[in-house]
Amino acid sequence: MPDPIDALLAADVFTTETPGELFFQACGYCLNVLEQRFPTYRAFLRERGVGAFPKQPSLADVQALPAIFLPVLKTCAFAEPDNVPMVVRLTSSGTTGKPSVTPLDEPSMRRRVQAMLASYRTAGIISGSIEALAFLIDPSQTQMAGSVVIDAALRATPEVRSVRYLVQQKASGLDFALKEAVAAIQEAGTRGPVLLVGYPALMAAAMHG
Repeated sequence: MPDPIDALLAADVFTTETPGELFFQACGYCLNVLEQRFPTYRAFLRERGVGAFPKQPSLADVQALPAIFLPVLKTCAFAEPDNVPMVVRLTSSGTTGKPSVTPLDEPSMRRRVQAMLASYRTAGIISGSIEALAFLIDPSQTQMAGSVVIDAALRATPEVRSVRYLVQQKASGLDFALKEAVAAIQEAGTRGPVLLVGYPALMAAAMHG
């Protein structure tokens, strides 16, 4: 039997307008796991008046959870449970100057990829044989979440014949070769549909080029 998160990701949730029973079951499952793994977080909830989280919460239960804002993750390193092996440490882009680091165990990484694939398919982005051009840093050169997760999602999709990365991480900084990107779009377009993923500004520059 799949746990509530896997059941949620296997369902057609992206076409519904309001959260359903599966969503709230997954929320309850997540919060119970967090409380088990992180006693400090459990104490944090109790200090703010949140009691034991029900396995089948309501929308009001979810909305009552105290927020932890993103800057906290950039300034505080959360202790990791000793009995949970981490398989990857993803970083943010560091737009404000300091990247945040998100350690993920195997189920968390797998589900992150599943969620991205589900959203792609629901939007009809991947509906046939395509080539992918990624306006992202080559994932062999970075641990940025966008590059690593998108790469895993694309390589898990049989319809994607190939993936090419158009941004390189060099000693002098990031290198985006505009002329090469324009040529890559033109060349791939002669073979069929092309999927562009990554930074919109770089895509726009290449399309104008």
